[in-house]
Amino acid sequence: MTKINELHQLKNFMYKNILDFSEAFSQIKEIEFENNIDNSTNNGFCNISDTEIEEIIIFLQHTDDIFDTYLGMLEEIVDKSTNWRTYTQKEKETVVATATIAKTVKSLCDTPMIDEYGEVTTSYTIALKEAKEFIYKISEAQ
Repeated sequence: MTKINELHQLKNFMYKNILDFSEAFSQIKEIEFENNIDNSTNNGFCNISDTEIEEIIIFLQHTDDIFDTYLGMLEEIVDKSTNWRTYTQKEKETVVATATIAKTVKSLCDTPMIDEYGEVTTSYTIALKEAKEFIYKISEAQ
């Protein structure tokens, strides 16, 4: 399997996680509503506000779009040549950026999001903050 195929698998895994994440929180909110559980008093199953959930989903979707764009550019580069020495500076920067996006996505997918008390974990908060800083920086460079 080529490295580009592995990157596509990671991208597809991330996309599936976004859908699963969104669906899981929808189901939690539905159960809380059906059982008259007030999440605003921290008596719910998950102590994340709807706004926080929406922000995370929007960010993950944006990251997925950026990843898709960079994967496309990487494929064009590799289709021309697989010899790093022949790449232009811009092509080298694209290869590095794509690898860094993949690392960022993997980190977000691997970091536990919710602890046993329904709170966002500190490690996820840190991983998300670092990911946002990087993704927004790379978005501006496009």
